[in-house]
Amino acid sequence: MPKKKTNNIKYFLLSLVAPVVGILISAILLFFLILLIRKGSISDTIHAFYIMGQTLTSTQDLGYIIARAEPLVISGIAAAIAFRAGVFNIGTEGQYYIGGLVASIYAIYFSFKSPSLHWLNVIFVVIFAMLGGALWALIPAILKVKKGVHEVITTIMMNQIAYTTAKYFVNGPLSGVKGGESLEPKTMNFPAAVDFHRLYDIFHGHFPFPKYIPLYESLFIAAIIVFVAYIIIFYTNWGFEIEMLGTNPNATKYSGVPPKVVVFNAMLWSGAIAGLINIQEIFGIKGYYTHHMTSGLGFDGIAVALIGYNNPIGVVLAAFLFGFLRTAGYNLQFELGIPNSTMDLITGFIIIVMVIASVAMNRYISKLRRKEVLSEAGDR
Repeated sequence: MPKKKTNNIKYFLLSLVAPVVGILISAILLFFLILLIRKGSISDTIHAFYIMGQTLTSTQDLGYIIARAEPLVISGIAAAIAFRAGVFNIGTEGQYYIGGLVASIYAIYFSFKSPSLHWLNVIFVVIFAMLGGALWALIPAILKVKKGVHEVITTIMMNQIAYTTAKYFVNGPLSGVKGGESLEPKTMNFPAAVDFHRLYDIFHGHFPFPKYIPLYESLFIAAIIVFVAYIIIFYTNWGFEIEMLGTNPNATKYSGVPPKVVVFNAMLWSGAIAGLINIQEIFGIKGYYTHHMTSGLGFDGIAVALIGYNNPIGVVLAAFLFGFLRTAGYNLQFELGIPNSTMDLITGFIIIVMVIASVAMNRYISKLRRKEVLSEAGDR
């Protein structure tokens, strides 16, 4: 085997050290936390890990893991595209509020009412959600490239404005609440031709998960996003440009690639994908829009992107890890009364350990690469 290929395999294996270390150390911490909560009961602690293991063998739990991972995959891809370009888009939270709102306006007023045109509605929902997310990322992008305003400040501010905007539309022009019908502020219900179909129904029951598992057509959309993002990042010029900008801005400047254009495009595409984060809940689970939808998915996506090394495949694996921890957390709470917040603590600890370990490992790999280059230069 050629030496260069052998070294690439070695570096790849070394890059896996951080997630393995993070998971192992977090498992040890979880052991002692459960031991403390269960007042020193070793048997309960071992049983807790057994319950977590069963989560991966239960068809129902696997379905819930996939359902919980789906929006995190989209959120992680949105964050990863910005991060790879050296841009910190902390505004994905607000971008999916606005993306969902714009798509909901299409669904209420402009959608096709015929069931035979359902797939056309799905396509337009995706387009309008992406337009809404991109629109909300446009202002921070312009301020970044034109005035040099740091995107962390502007995107965080835009998050609050997005929530307030959504609240205004839900309680005002788009309100669908009728007397005695619902206490939850929401828009009018979407036409049936717009609502996403359950995968169970699409496959006419020939589906490995129970009907009540919230898996909808949005899962296909998430899969397409991962595939397209992977192709763009690793097989296109633009993917090479954002990678170059994120790792070596000076090289981008001297190579003739305009950094501001790359940053602007990265912000817009990150926002566009972020607009799709919560379409599962809006168009599948609920069938209407509300500002009381699941919050925090944008910030969770940032953690998913970091753990996944901003790689679409890594993002999928990290999202499934989050989905597993949350599903296992609910099972532990139901079976042993262990607070679900324990798994939130473990998730946060995994992030901290993996980030520290990955930084240390990246420095070590860079050191090995420098030695390799110097050695090859010496041989010549």
